[in-house]
Amino acid sequence: MQKLSRGFQTCGRNVESSRRRWKKQALENFPQLFEEDRKGEKARESDHERQLNQLYAEIGRLSAQLSWLKKKSGLNPE
Repeated sequence: MQKLSRGFQTCGRNVESSRRRWKKQALENFPQLFEEDRKGEKARESDHERQLNQLYAEIGRLSAQLSWLKKKSGLNPE
């Protein structure tokens, strides 16, 4: 630590106390970090599901239009 503190022209105690403060803050905030990540994951899943439903609806509309066009044009001998 002393070599590191010399490189930054700081006192070794300041570096050590900064490291302790950082570690304390990190340990206190880790649960919140993962909780927010889960919320983001749920939002992404919800968006994905919504988009998937929209795409299936579009496929259904396009299939119906294609069938109608084939029937009217005489290309589909059903």
